[in-house]
Amino acid sequence: MLRRTLLKLGVLALCAAMLLMPAVACAAASLEADIGYDSVITYVRTLPVRIRITNTGADASGTVMVDVNRNDREYDRYELPLSIASGSTLEASLPVVLTQMQKSYTVRWVVNGETVAQQDIEPGGTIDPSTLIVGALGGNAADFSSFSITKAADPLLREEYWTVLPLDAASFPSDEESLRFFDMLAVDGFDMSTLTERQQDALDGWLKSGGVVIVGGGAKAAENFSFFEKYTGISAGTPENGGDITAGLLEAFGVSGEPLGQEVMTVSLEGGGGQPVGASAADVTPVEKGYVVTCAFAISEKPLNAWLEKNALWQRLLLSCIQTRYQDMVTGRRYGGYVRDGNASVDTSVTRQIGVENTGAAALPMVVVGAFVLLAGFGGYWLLKRLDRREWMWAMVPALAVVASLALWGLSEALPLRRPAAAYYTVVHVDQNGHQDGYTAVMAAKAGRESMTVAAANGRVEALDTISYYTNNDPFNLENAAELRYVLTYGPTTTITYPESGSWNCVSLVVRDAPTEEMGGVSGTCFWEGDSLVFSVTNNSRISLDNGVILTDYGFVKVDGLLPGQTAEARLTPLPDAAPGAPRDREDAFGDGVLLSDTDLTTYSYSYYDFVERATFADPKDMSEEEYREAMIQRSLLIDISRESEESRFRFMAFCDGLTDLALEVDGEPVTRTAQRGVISVELAYDPVAKDGNVRFLRDSFPVYLAGEDADGKPLLEKQLDPDQYQSFPLVESRAFAFDLSALPQGMRVTQMDISTRYAYYSYQISLYHPATGKWDKYKRYTVDDVMGQNKTESILPDLQEYLLDGFLYCRFEKLGAADGYADIDTPTITMEGRVE
Repeated sequence: MLRRTLLKLGVLALCAAMLLMPAVACAAASLEADIGYDSVITYVRTLPVRIRITNTGADASGTVMVDVNRNDREYDRYELPLSIASGSTLEASLPVVLTQMQKSYTVRWVVNGETVAQQDIEPGGTIDPSTLIVGALGGNAADFSSFSITKAADPLLREEYWTVLPLDAASFPSDEESLRFFDMLAVDGFDMSTLTERQQDALDGWLKSGGVVIVGGGAKAAENFSFFEKYTGISAGTPENGGDITAGLLEAFGVSGEPLGQEVMTVSLEGGGGQPVGASAADVTPVEKGYVVTCAFAISEKPLNAWLEKNALWQRLLLSCIQTRYQDMVTGRRYGGYVRDGNASVDTSVTRQIGVENTGAAALPMVVVGAFVLLAGFGGYWLLKRLDRREWMWAMVPALAVVASLALWGLSEALPLRRPAAAYYTVVHVDQNGHQDGYTAVMAAKAGRESMTVAAANGRVEALDTISYYTNNDPFNLENAAELRYVLTYGPTTTITYPESGSWNCVSLVVRDAPTEEMGGVSGTCFWEGDSLVFSVTNNSRISLDNGVILTDYGFVKVDGLLPGQTAEARLTPLPDAAPGAPRDREDAFGDGVLLSDTDLTTYSYSYYDFVERATFADPKDMSEEEYREAMIQRSLLIDISRESEESRFRFMAFCDGLTDLALEVDGEPVTRTAQRGVISVELAYDPVAKDGNVRFLRDSFPVYLAGEDADGKPLLEKQLDPDQYQSFPLVESRAFAFDLSALPQGMRVTQMDISTRYAYYSYQISLYHPATGKWDKYKRYTVDDVMGQNKTESILPDLQEYLLDGFLYCRFEKLGAADGYADIDTPTITMEGRVE
């Protein structure tokens, strides 16, 4: 008996082993992975985790996943579903966003919930998020050394650092978001037409949204130019000896120096429609918001790599030809490089103010409950009393409860009350060229406590824009992270899955690239007409614009609704000046259509936008008090969000619901219960030259630089200052600055000029540098009267042309009075008026 039992057990064990063998075989694979580009990473930019899986078992479908930190309590997971045939090798790229320092990252290949293979990977290097990154295609590292700017090698002393990373056809990103990892591309000996269609589409979108590509010429022009000809119109000619081109570059960049005297191989740039540089040494072609810089010479030309000190060539070229775009890139990385998206401020308080209306059927459950209460109470007692069956009351109440419960259950299944709901708002920005971009912030909710998966069938979902670089001197160990914040799964439709939460808890996310209404046809201009600032706004979209308002640094003015095809004109008109030393009442100063005076701007600079809210209120007609208050809150919040994202001085803003038809899904179910709000912000073009020839340059019209002085007192140009970033400069010693006045109209006769700071709490004196004499001439005295509160300004009107040096006006601030260690000024600005005959 015992032997028979043992025999049966042995047979069962053998069968079990045979059954397990195929399962083991189907889950056999090896995995190789690396992170970033050339094993180099940075934070808060989308970068790839590259995976190579060799399947040694049966056909398998699984998921590649990697966990990254958020902080010491949460972490995020990125997933990519894959299917691999037996005996094959598959290469894939998993985009991730890193925000937390980690020593290593674990990449796993998971099949049927089991980890089949995994690898720990460590970055080979880290780039500071504020650095500009250049993707180099073709050549070798030495050929692109001139694109590297570091703290140790910063010849222009601008503290704008560049890092070069190599790219090839295999590592080139295939989506626009991943390509935004790079600020610039440099092409020298690489045929871009070898890229896949997806890669070329990503490049096209990246370029048009603000990317910069520098294309080398010379002997490699035939290989480089052909792909970009559709953007530039330039085809490769025959390479020839171009002689010494550095003399033309010196003149183009407006700097002093000696030409190299060395010959360089160049090609013709005929056919180019962009801005020529240095006697046809390069052509700068705008492509919507981006630029293609086509060089007649090869990037790898050794003489040019050392011209005017190492690495100066490309930075000077961008500063001279596309300064605005280059400065936007620098500013975006310097001040926004530690945040997931510095151009969009996502505020959940807006979506929380948007209510999703229920249909009339929502009253049916209340009808059932009311009927139950009535019949189970007095109504049932009265009925049974009339029938003389009061003893049935004990059975009637439970029966009614069962009926009411079944009715409520049936209604919950039939009515849409438990279906997912979503509230969202869309912000669209339109620049002066008609280019638009924007985003949609969503707050979604559903019944039930299980996990929640959200997707946008016509857009790309991202986690809420609260991701920022989290520094920690002690690299965090993922094993200590207790909670999963979300799972981002790539595929035909990108989804975000949030872990289990309470019923009807809301989750927030952002949808990028959702199709929005074409609003590029909404445009406007502003100009002076006497003492009034006049605005003209045209609506060439197909949407009616309601409750418009023009916001400026000098006041606001409402604009009535604009129907498609309509043009509206509005103006800011100055009020009579208040008595000296007695600024007018704030309610008067900040009225609709009032042009603020310099006194008002100085006195109320901190509180101006508190009064702008009045311009955003909805029309109270046909509105209840509650509806009016709700509309006011929503629109004020939208104004604040859009204002934080826009830097233009003159903007037309209008509210319009229905900017996008968002195809949102929750757990695969289309969301039909939605409510949305929208706002567009249009940058208005300011023309400083009026029709009558009068010229007015307002504050911050000209770039301002910090300047130094040599031993003889001659000024030296240093770094450009960001007018939107507050900076303080102590006046214990003198401080020199420079204004780039190269944009002044030809033949302009200056009638008024002022150099000042926005906030002045100390007396100072300003001198201007005279290039001909080499001396600093006194220009202005500003005296602060702390007792009477009446500050005094004394200045002269200089002959501006005599004080310009290579297009720059140099000024020096010095403190007046006794030395004070607290005396300082903020970034100065220059205003100017005159006439052009």
